[in-house]
Amino acid sequence: MTENQRTESDLASDIDFATEDSPILTKKEPNFHRFFARGSLLRVEEYDSETVQLAFWSSKEEGIPMEDSEKEANGYSLEAEAVMTWSTASNLRNLLDNYIEEHAPDEYKQSQD
Repeated sequence: MTENQRTESDLASDIDFATEDSPILTKKEPNFHRFFARGSLLRVEEYDSETVQLAFWSSKEEGIPMEDSEKEANGYSLEAEAVMTWSTASNLRNLLDNYIEEHAPDEYKQSQD
């Protein structure tokens, strides 16, 4: 199968590696924003189990009193949210696993023991 015959799903699951002969080029789309994420949240809604919501936050406030309840909650300042399918989430995991194995400091790499 040639590159032109591959489906969009096939291409989306590829992990591209930059080389001297084949660099990776990216462009920032209109309204693109860069942010620093101190943490992330993951959520799946009961009514849509096929969609994963991944949110990135910059600050967290603990112990927020809730109205009409004795419970306390945590509040997050969300910077961005990515909504994706489980297939995309799995591809993201593979991409991150590969990148972490190749480039992260040793304390962040998974133990092979």
